[in-house]
Amino acid sequence: MLKKLFFAIVAVGLVVGAIVYTKLGQFTAMGEAAANMVMPPETVTATAVSEDRWEQVVRATGSVRAVQGVTVSAEIGGRITQIAFDSGSEVERGDILIQMDTSTEDAQLASAESAAELAQTDLARLRKLR
Repeated sequence: MLKKLFFAIVAVGLVVGAIVYTKLGQFTAMGEAAANMVMPPETVTATAVSEDRWEQVVRATGSVRAVQGVTVSAEIGGRITQIAFDSGSEVERGDILIQMDTSTEDAQLASAESAAELAQTDLARLRKLR
């Protein structure tokens, strides 16, 4: 039984050795073929030199992005009654850009002023009564 096992191991070793030897030979042959291989010459196109005038303006299609920009947002929501600038125009700090509809806020202000005036009148009347 030990003899059979020994011969089986030797047989497997010989088969593996033969495969390794064959593959090493193939790799060596591939390396030699690559070393002897000559690269083909590059294909180039040539033309005769001639003098010509170039146009100094180049027309192209693309996107433009501003270097400096600003995002404008309102503190309150509402209806816009007037836009006081043209798209793309330059504006300065403090310029009015958009006019909002302030009729509701104006009415609330008038109501608050009336309530304050009434409170002042009531205070003056109460001071006279004391």
